[in-house]
Amino acid sequence: MKKKKILTKPFGHISIGDKHYVVEVVDDDDRRYKGLSRRTKLDDGFGMLFDMIDDDKHSFQMKETYIPLDMVFIGKYGQIVDYIPNVQPLTDGPYSPKDLCRFVLEVPGNDLKDKIKEGDLTKMKFFDTMDLAHAYRDKVQLQEQLIKYLNEAINDKEVRRKQTTTRKNLVRSRKAI
Repeated sequence: MKKKKILTKPFGHISIGDKHYVVEVVDDDDRRYKGLSRRTKLDDGFGMLFDMIDDDKHSFQMKETYIPLDMVFIGKYGQIVDYIPNVQPLTDGPYSPKDLCRFVLEVPGNDLKDKIKEGDLTKMKFFDTMDLAHAYRDKVQLQEQLIKYLNEAINDKEVRRKQTTTRKNLVRSRKAI
């Protein structure tokens, strides 16, 4: 029995920790076989997500791929099951996960180095056009920057409040002497 494709949108946005990617979604045999081969560059913040349709230890190679890639093997529930950093171009592999996976994410080499680990969860959202995926990524990044700014402002205000309280206590103690 052939498994049904669940991803019907050709583009997506994936978040892993604080990293965000606009991805091409590849979910048929011909496109999976071709993947990122013969491409000469992959911009930061972009990648390719392979929907392998079933859970297995899917193998990859870099035989005709001219750019180094990070390979992230993702389980059917969005958890990272394995990660191979900076896979070098024009190598045969095979590059396979330690455990079963449903999806494989390829992004520029070393982009995720020291930023992810097995068990981390990904967040995926899918779109009809790359422009929509790109706009969503920009929106998410802007929201995260705003939250970071607000947290820093709250922390700064708390530090200033403590400093003011310390100064007032010091003045009171000097008056008492």
